[in-house]
Amino acid sequence: MATDDFDYRSEGASTASRWHSVTSAIGASVVMHALAIACVAAILVRSDAPPPVAGSRGLPAILVGAPRIEPLPEDAKPTPAVTARAVPRVQPLTAPPPTAGRDTGVPWAGIPIDVAPPPGMFGPSMVSEGLALIEIRNITIFGEAIERLIQRKYAEEPPVPIRLNSPEVVGYPLEALDAGIEGRVLVWFAVDDEGKVADAEILDGPPILSEWLLERLDRLIERPALDKTGLPTRAWIALEVHFSRAIAEEARERAASERSRDVSAVKP
Repeated sequence: MATDDFDYRSEGASTASRWHSVTSAIGASVVMHALAIACVAAILVRSDAPPPVAGSRGLPAILVGAPRIEPLPEDAKPTPAVTARAVPRVQPLTAPPPTAGRDTGVPWAGIPIDVAPPPGMFGPSMVSEGLALIEIRNITIFGEAIERLIQRKYAEEPPVPIRLNSPEVVGYPLEALDAGIEGRVLVWFAVDDEGKVADAEILDGPPILSEWLLERLDRLIERPALDKTGLPTRAWIALEVHFSRAIAEEARERAASERSRDVSAVKP
């Protein structure tokens, strides 16, 4: 065989090797174009998304499977559903009207809490009625000692005299009323610029009534005397206080009847 004859087997192997190289190049080109297209698509999609918030962090998604529900035993009873109940509205407490005592039969229900208690509530029993006051300005009946005291300390008489309260604040003592004691008590006393009693002296009267009145003179003072400028000043006053047993007895019986009627109205 001549040396320059064509070798078909070596030529076929060389051709197959060349085609294998071309196929690999084409496949690599296709892969690279696909990656390029995917990158462009990702850029376009990301450009449409809202910008990220500063300082925010993405939360990793955790995929969990559906929870497994255990079947109830056959003898188990379903739990009854709890229904919401409306809470009753509490009405605010209101003060009773002024006429509550008369309307409901409870005499103390309509009494305001700021009413001052009667003078005898925390002291000896008394009747508020049965007294009368008469002012005396004739100093000659007071005696020499009182006259000198007036000339020395209360010579100037103020233009506005002392103002007194009602004699009911003194009251008639039940002890004297039960003993049948009544009469007139003559008292002289002074009032300073603060409205306090000073230099008081009983001039005449039954001892039990005189002592009772002397201990309660400060209740009679509503306001001291006033001078020319309208300022409080000291002054003196003398009173005849008449204790009438008949009027006091009538007032006591009337009060007892009212209390009995109120108690009967409260009873069912």
